[in-house]
Amino acid sequence: MLVKIESLGSKKIMAPIDERLEVQKRYINVEEGRNAVDVFLKNDRIYIVYYWESGKKYSEVGIRGWKKQGKEIIYNETGTPRSEIRYKNSIKTGTSKEWYDNGVLKSEINYDEKGNKSGSARYWDDNGKLVLDENYVNGRLYINGRLF
Repeated sequence: MLVKIESLGSKKIMAPIDERLEVQKRYINVEEGRNAVDVFLKNDRIYIVYYWESGKKYSEVGIRGWKKQGKEIIYNETGTPRSEIRYKNSIKTGTSKEWYDNGVLKSEINYDEKGNKSGSARYWDDNGKLVLDENYVNGRLYINGRLF
């Protein structure tokens, strides 16, 4: 479904809205290069979705108790994911991923429940070649049996 978004001034755009969700408030902010912000409730979270001026999503995140909860996704202007980060009480947890604009995975980093790097952290070049593979324990780099 497409809905009309009235922006500041005379400019109007169309933006896709998930039909299953009721948008409860729409804010307009042309100055930041994004044209709209949707704020809605789903289950026990407030969801915030920002849009590029083109109407494509810029980012989406859930918030509970003024803290980020769940997955935050940031998109590039073509609509493909740029990054995906999981949060619990605004602390990074689980696996975070980042992509180059060409869609190739740039990094994949694991975090523990305290937000420390834990386990593998891998980095690729823009052709998909693995260039760095690190291992972390409680946020400290682990190399050859030693923590740094």
